[in-house]
Amino acid sequence: MADDTRGWDRVLLTEGQDDKHVIWQVCHANPTMFDARREDYQLSVTVNKSGHSFLLAEKGGVNELLDSLSVELDSPGRSVLGVVVDADSQVAGRWTELTKALADHVILPSSLQAGGTIQSTNNGQVKLGVWVMPNNGSSGEIEDFVVAMVNLNDVVWPLASDFIKDVPTESRKFNDLRIDKAILYAWLATKREPGRMGAAVGSGELDLKGQEVTAFTLWLDALYG
Repeated sequence: MADDTRGWDRVLLTEGQDDKHVIWQVCHANPTMFDARREDYQLSVTVNKSGHSFLLAEKGGVNELLDSLSVELDSPGRSVLGVVVDADSQVAGRWTELTKALADHVILPSSLQAGGTIQSTNNGQVKLGVWVMPNNGSSGEIEDFVVAMVNLNDVVWPLASDFIKDVPTESRKFNDLRIDKAILYAWLATKREPGRMGAAVGSGELDLKGQEVTAFTLWLDALYG
């Protein structure tokens, strides 16, 4: 079910709950830049340098998110809209979908920007930001963004990797492009809250100072700050 974004001038849209909670936990783990809050079943973040807050809202899937963009941009009082989607297997194809979905409001660059895209809509009323997971360049999903946070000396990760790679090919229900995702969930199965990426990010076990996380937080700071 999609979150209600009415009454918020600054909103960040995600495909689903996992994306929303991972992003909130990334902000929560960076108190020098953000004040992440949870209240009345809503997740929001305040950018410390400006005091401006934004709501994190899920749309229930990428198609639902794309279909909602015009309504969200035209929402009364909306001043900033951020969009976070997965590249999945075709990053260029996802950018084309975003370009078409936003065509009536803004002309996006011809290709993705490494640090995320930020620009004003054609009428100048809304600042729009777009981030394509994991890094605006590679195919993948929110899971790949989290995989990049796993410490190189983590003792469980190689065990999870061996487990997944030892599963006979004929018994695998996923394709080779998603093997890292499978390894991640095998790794998550050993955690205090098994299977929950957001909880793993908030546990302190992951490295949140890597290049991709840093670039993402700088994009958030520039978009909402």
